[in-house]
Amino acid sequence: MTNPSTEIVEARDQSLAVLSPTEQRVLVLVEEFKLSFRRTLELSIDLGEALEAHKATLDHGEWMPWLEQHFELGDRMARRFMELYTNRKVLSDLPPGTSTDAAILWLRKQRRGPRPVRIVGVDAEAPDRPLLRGCGPDWSTGAIVKSIVLVSFPGARMALDVTYGNGNFWSEGAPIPVTGHDMDEARAPDGVMDFTDLKYDDATWDVVTFDPPHLADGGEDSVMTGRFGTVATQAALDDLIIDGVREAWRVCSMGVIVKVTNHVHGQTFQYEQALIEEALDWKIPYYDLVYQFRDHAFIDPSWGVQRSAYNNVSVYAVLKKGSQIHG
Repeated sequence: MTNPSTEIVEARDQSLAVLSPTEQRVLVLVEEFKLSFRRTLELSIDLGEALEAHKATLDHGEWMPWLEQHFELGDRMARRFMELYTNRKVLSDLPPGTSTDAAILWLRKQRRGPRPVRIVGVDAEAPDRPLLRGCGPDWSTGAIVKSIVLVSFPGARMALDVTYGNGNFWSEGAPIPVTGHDMDEARAPDGVMDFTDLKYDDATWDVVTFDPPHLADGGEDSVMTGRFGTVATQAALDDLIIDGVREAWRVCSMGVIVKVTNHVHGQTFQYEQALIEEALDWKIPYYDLVYQFRDHAFIDPSWGVQRSAYNNVSVYAVLKKGSQIHG
């Protein structure tokens, strides 16, 4: 009679045999990490090194899909392991047996420094020019958002920004007090919060602003990823935007401002405006749409021959609860 445990080992070895050497090393270390009692820093650094080595064998755009399909610990953990490997020299003085989580926390504390000062002040003075349907390069993001709030929500008294980031929505001052959350602690002046799971009751805030990531499966070193963020797959990004819009709509009492970017990705046109409509079951018409034009497009050096228009336009979708009459 065959030993069942032997069959499992043989099956695993057969499945590994069809993988590249770098993939085999990653997956073997993943199993070791899962079975390890202490999940030590040393093992995590080894795994980070293996991930870096395998990533170097892949072509542009293949990394995030590979993680999604093969790396069961997830993209977030992969980035943690690679970060630990990159910083292995500064971590070498930590006590033997330090856990992965403890090492990450220690590294964050070394980098964090003081929380950024929140520079957004309330400035209700209207811009000296009218809001336009198409705003050119002389319009900053802050000027556009400020104008939209004043024009579309003249009775609003408070706003919630669920993707605060660097505070670009309020670079020209906020016409009403703003509470800002983000999933990155260093960019969350009023605390970390997931925009797909807001810890507020329904209709708590007059206006809610939402500026989600708009790119899928961008490479870690991609210019676009560095500027705008990314998620593993296009389907995951679509779900993220839809869930974020639904939560923003739930907690607002007057309406929302959502910034999206229609673009070509994966040789397919991505109509992100439609995701806003889908999130609200196609029942809420747009109150307004404002377009922001740059005088150039962001072009990643790794892109090949141009097959579609480079994007230089973002869309600010305005949706209101109640009457859609302008006046």
